[in-house]
Amino acid sequence: IWDKALSYKIQGNFSDENPGGGLFALEEAWGAYDFGNGFNVTWGQQSLGLHRAQLVDQEFQQGMGRSIAYLTFSSGYVQGLQFCYTADMFRVMGGFHDGIGSQNTDFTSGAEADYALNVRVEVQAMGNDWKRWGDYQSWKSAAANGLLIGGGINWQSGGEPGGTADVAAFDY
Repeated sequence: IWDKALSYKIQGNFSDENPGGGLFALEEAWGAYDFGNGFNVTWGQQSLGLHRAQLVDQEFQQGMGRSIAYLTFSSGYVQGLQFCYTADMFRVMGGFHDGIGSQNTDFTSGAEADYALNVRVEVQAMGNDWKRWGDYQSWKSAAANGLLIGGGINWQSGGEPGGTADVAAFDY
């Protein structure tokens, strides 16, 4: 836009699975600012920094896409703020959002949590290139082997009856 440190993404789809059949459904709409020195912040409707599978865009996954385990326990998209710090060997993501299952909901919706927090920590046990983890492919021409170990947790509370309740979710 006007500053190279500012980025954005808008993504949606037209699908017969959407309510109303074939209508547009917003998936992601976020902005991000890179402060340098490994710090950045993202705001808007985005992938929750909880599941490793959701941090890899669908077009960079193999074959059929995400795993059955991910599809069963998916956090979907949330609306909120997410902070990230990336160093040479580790990355920490944390956020404040409106809860799992709140994609495309209004701010005052009873289906949203009153508040939710998430944290994910990843460690490069082998390798030193964070860009390689944005893709599930591994090429023989890669400079070195890589091993990424990580885990995440989400906690949320609130909502109205029939909406959300206290929920904790984990991923590794």
